Amino acid sequence: MIVKVVAPGISGEYFDISVKLLREMFPYIFFVSLVAFYGGILNGFEHFFAPAFSTALFNLAIIVSAVFLSGKLSIESLALGVVVGGVLQVLLQLVFLKKFNFLVKPRFEVTEDVKKTLKNIIPGIFGFAVRQFSMLIDTVLASFLKTGSISCLYYANRFVQLPLGMFAIGLSQVLLPRLAKRSNDGKKHRKELVNGIFLCSAIIIPATFGLIFFGKPMVDLVFNHGKFTESALNSTYGVLVGYSAGLYFFSLEKIITNAYYSLDEYRFPVVVSAYTLIFNLFVNLLLCFVLGLGVVGLALGTSLTSFLNVSILVKGLERKFRLVIAKEIIYSAVSYAIYSIPVAVVSVAGTFVYFSIGSFLFKAMAVLFTILLAASIYMVVLFATKDKFVEVIKG
Repeated sequence: MIVKVVAPGISGEYFDISVKLLREMFPYIFFVSLVAFYGGILNGFEHFFAPAFSTALFNLAIIVSAVFLSGKLSIESLALGVVVGGVLQVLLQLVFLKKFNFLVKPRFEVTEDVKKTLKNIIPGIFGFAVRQFSMLIDTVLASFLKTGSISCLYYANRFVQLPLGMFAIGLSQVLLPRLAKRSNDGKKHRKELVNGIFLCSAIIIPATFGLIFFGKPMVDLVFNHGKFTESALNSTYGVLVGYSAGLYFFSLEKIITNAYYSLDEYRFPVVVSAYTLIFNLFVNLLLCFVLGLGVVGLALGTSLTSFLNVSILVKGLERKFRLVIAKEIIYSAVSYAIYSIPVAVVSVAGTFVYFSIGSFLFKAMAVLFTILLAASIYMVVLFATKDKFVEVIKG
């Protein structure tokens, strides 16, 4: 039933496989819930390593399971890796919770703090549900497109999630407790938020340039093997460009939403997300089917929706809390876009070199060299301009 709702366009053998994998991975819901719960506690102690590194354990479990068990279990090795990864994530965070003497034990007592938490968590649940519905819309629509469209969305999303998960989400998690502690001091609260925006811009914008101008070689190197065709490569890269166009806004979304949470405002971000979800559906239908952009249209629709969401949230902060940050967002975006021009130039040159090479080893070296060269030149530009980001790095 769940598979029919999420991907109604799937049928036959693929439907049976999807149902089987869903059943096998279902226990992960329990483990990932504990991971989120324990991670929130550790963030409250301003400890961020374990929640961030737990994702690496999860990915490692999937990779190890796929490499060593795929011969015996086929695609089910990935399902096993997901469940084992969830267990490892929980165990890692328990180790650090013990160091803080904060091992949580169930206690069935409804205190005032519990009531306040439940009251605040309800809008958060709806907000998270809205984001999941957005992903569901993409999957449902993609299931009616050509075979492999859902996979293209997934593959491209993996690349976008790398800078988003490593930097933007990590930064937003670090900012939340700091913003909450300064919520009673308007100037300090705004300073923390503005610093977060500049740090996000300094990292995410050059990453966006890199994904747009050097995304195709990276997709080719990682996925273009076996049954992954040239058509799949082009489709995945097209989706990657569509998602990358909204990467900056995906990142700002996390930071600005946490700014609302730090001010004990939980309802407004949820209402905004609900309205933009409707926009997401219509713009996806327009781009995907009316304008004929196919799966690329789904990615572009998601990016446009995120832009709209951020715009409304920023306007809301200015109106509800007199927290003016729009100028800082525009200034930081334009500044780091200019600083990232050399990244684009190196990426274009690297793409040309990559596709003129035949050996896999040399291609891998070309990708690594291009990324390192682009990052190095970008840092030189920041140091030469005495950018704010350099001051933060120096401490």
